[in-house]
Amino acid sequence: MATYQMYIDGKFVDATSRKTFNVYDPATEEVIATCPAGDAKDIDRAAQAAKKAFYGGWKNTSAQERGRILLRLRRTDPGPARRAGRDRNPQLRQADRRVRIRHG
Repeated sequence: MATYQMYIDGKFVDATSRKTFNVYDPATEEVIATCPAGDAKDIDRAAQAAKKAFYGGWKNTSAQERGRILLRLRRTDPGPARRAGRDRNPQLRQADRRVRIRHG
């Protein structure tokens, strides 16, 4: 079973409350992951980190460079939902390979 964290201020972190929730496979009702149950404190923490990043240099980064950074991030971590689905779904794995072959 996968365990995920929130990405805040350049780090993977747990919810301030340490609370989590289960993610279920709708076909089997099996628990396939746990995720942090963020609350208002976590939202504030993320908003402050985003503000710091924006005014600390992101706003002066060209659109082309922002695109490169976001593409690298997507390739590095396709996201918990996509990863969990791809692991359990052979058709999605195959489609993902086709996209990578065609688009690098």
